[in-house]
Amino acid sequence: MHNYEKLKKNKANWIVVAVIVLVAIISLIGWSNYRSHHLAGTYTNQATFLGVTSKTKLEFSNDKKVKMTNGTTSENDTYELSGNDLKIKNEDDEVIMRAKLADDRKSFKVKSIAGDIFGILKNIEFARQS
Repeated sequence: MHNYEKLKKNKANWIVVAVIVLVAIISLIGWSNYRSHHLAGTYTNQATFLGVTSKTKLEFSNDKKVKMTNGTTSENDTYELSGNDLKIKNEDDEVIMRAKLADDRKSFKVKSIAGDIFGILKNIEFARQS
């Protein structure tokens, strides 16, 4: 009878361990999914074109909002993040920028910007500020 009680007690311990591992796995999957759709932080770029220097700052928040500041212009837009593909949309839900986020999330490169018919702004890189 002693072995049966010991086996019964070990079974309960294994069930507890299995439940803890299952909760940890589900939490990691949930965090990974959340992280793949949200971006937070400030990214900046400074570019010179035809002798004119332009500074742009993008401030992303976890609520899918992005504040874009370029000189004195500031807009409240939204963003979508799917994996490393970033889309910034204006108030009319039109995509105004497409970019590719680096795997380490410390920078992204612009793939297209609305109104840039010659592709001059393609591959501009924004770096995350600490």
